[in-house]
Formats: sequence, structure tokens, C-alpha cells
Amino acid sequence: MNVLLNTVGLLIRYGKIQHALKALAVLEQKDLPESFLLERVLLNYYKGILLFRTGKEAEGRQLVSAALSALKAGNCVDFVDALKKDLPEFGLYHI
Repeated sequence: MNVLLNTVGLLIRYGKIQHALKALAVLEQKDLPESFLLERVLLNYYKGILLFRTGKEAEGRQLVSAALSALKAGNCVDFVDALKKDLPEFGLYHI
């Protein structure tokens, strides 16, 4: 699962939005158990970036912000900082 999520992240980073959307759609079809909380949160994080990049900016910002808030609630401060550092590269500022 982590490899697939990382692949989605790389596809977004390299501008392969349609491929990233397809990979994300496959991942969303999986019924992830609650024990996969981090994967579920990252799925929403990447989905938010993709929504933003495909013109649904408000919805995308909301998903990214919610994902980061969930990680903050879990006291994953360094992880949140690392994810936030990448956001300007995707055109997302002030989240």
C-alpha cells in the first residue's frame, strides 16, 4: 500500500495527473480497515492535491487541510512539516 501511495505522490510531482488519478481510483476501491489510518489519511492528502490540480480548488484545499489536521492530532509534527514543505510545489500555499 505504501508503495502505491508513494507512486501517486511521484506521479503528481512529475505532472502525470491522469496517471495519478487512475492510481488513486484503484486505491480508493480498496476497503482499507481502520488499522490503516495513516494510509487513509495520505489517500485523502493526495486526493486533495489532485482535486486542486484539476480545478476543484476549494474541495482540494479542504481535503489536504483535513489530512494535515488528522496527522497533527496524532502528534506527527515532523511528518506534517515534511508534507507541508512539498505543497508549494503543487501550487498550494497557506495551508
